[in-house]
Amino acid sequence: MFVQSATHQAQVAAHNAVMGAEKVYTPRAVATGSFTEPEYGSVGMTEAQAREQYDCLVEVVDYSGLPRAVMDARTDGMCKLIVDRKNHLLVGAHVLGSYSAEVIQVAATCMAAEMTIAEIAELELAFPTFTEAIGMAAQRICRTLRLEATKGDV
Repeated sequence: MFVQSATHQAQVAAHNAVMGAEKVYTPRAVATGSFTEPEYGSVGMTEAQAREQYDCLVEVVDYSGLPRAVMDARTDGMCKLIVDRKNHLLVGAHVLGSYSAEVIQVAATCMAAEMTIAEIAELELAFPTFTEAIGMAAQRICRTLRLEATKGDV
């Protein structure tokens, strides 16, 4: 259904055709998005799907408090992170608003790398950017879970 998935599947198929059937297509964190108005981006489970499988913690950063959104006068939007309370892994992320299809790439990368929410909270994301909302949401989740910094206090 997605160009990025079809491309990856074609690479696996080509490799297997030439080298023998040794690779398997196993999608891990497929980011999707649309350049509609407003833009949206998504990776992983929805909140409803996640709640069926996990004890989740959800945090939403509204763009009205995001410095870049305020500077650009584009405060209509939000970033939602969904985290499994047990293992502290990101199981879903959803972004609505400016640059959403770009922002979701960071969440997808964090999911594919199996970063904990504490590790995500410590990323030094560029400022001011819309992507900063991921870090803000991760930091709020860490406060709620009373997680300590993984790389030492700043």
